[in-house]
Amino acid sequence: MGQQRHGLLLQLGNAAACQYHHWCGGKWGGCPDHLKFTLNQDGIHVGGSAQTTAAIGGDVKLLKMLHIGADYTYYARLYADYSLPTYGGGGELTLKEPWRVPAAGQLDLNARYDFNIGSCRASIFGVVKNVLNYEYIQDAFYDGTNNGWKDAYRVFYAFGRRFSVKLKIAF
Repeated sequence: MGQQRHGLLLQLGNAAACQYHHWCGGKWGGCPDHLKFTLNQDGIHVGGSAQTTAAIGGDVKLLKMLHIGADYTYYARLYADYSLPTYGGGGELTLKEPWRVPAAGQLDLNARYDFNIGSCRASIFGVVKNVLNYEYIQDAFYDGTNNGWKDAYRVFYAFGRRFSVKLKIAF
C-alpha cells in the first residue's frame, strides 16, 4: 500500500481555481477512490473574516489612581465561509457568492485602580466585554452551492456579556 498524503494544488491564471488532490501510489491523484475536483471561486468574496472593521477607544483619568476606558469595535462585510464536499468527485465545483452576515458592533468597558501594598505598586483591573449583551453572528459556514441565511450551518454567535478582574503587583 502506498503512502497517502493530502495536498492543495493552486492554479493561477485569469480565473481563481484550485484542485484538491491526494498523494497515493507515488503520484498525485493516483487513487481512484479519493476525491478530486476543480474549485472555481472566481469573483467570490473571502469568507470567515470581516472585510471591514473599525474600532475606536479611549481612556479617562478620573482621579490620580483611577482610570476608566471604553472601546467600540464594528464588524461589517463578513461572509460565511464554505466547506468543501468530502464525497463525490470529478468535474468542477463552482461556488456561489457566500451569505453576507449582518454587520455588528461590540462595546467594551475597562477600569484600573492603582494603589500600594506596603512598598509594592499594585493595580486592579476590571473589564466588561460586550456591555450591551448584543447577540450577533461571529462566524458561519455554507456548503458552497446554497447561499441564503437558511442554508448556513455551524453558525457561531459571539459571547454575551462577560467580565474579568486582574490584580497586578510590581515588587
